[in-house]
Amino acid sequence: MTSNQLEIVNKVVASNPIQYNFMKALEEMSELSEVLLKKMNKKGTAKEPSNQEIIDEISDVLMRTQGLAIIFGEEAVEARLNSKLAKLDQYIAEGKYKGRV
Repeated sequence: MTSNQLEIVNKVVASNPIQYNFMKALEEMSELSEVLLKKMNKKGTAKEPSNQEIIDEISDVLMRTQGLAIIFGEEAVEARLNSKLAKLDQYIAEGKYKGRV
């Protein structure tokens, strides 16, 4: 996120009770789950969500998860992300990573 975006997310987090921030994050993640499930299950029908609908929900989730990172510690979240990505990169390099549906 840009510094301006982070500033706005910080304001949102600071201006709401922690429980509200948790609930909004859960709500946005549920909405993303719903639209992705519809993308898979309604493919080729009139009810299939557009890519823009998915992009909208991804943006909402990114904003709210950044808020959670602020609450729980951005440096700790970043360190854990780096650790997980390094492990994933190792799996890929060793041919152990196989994405499946």
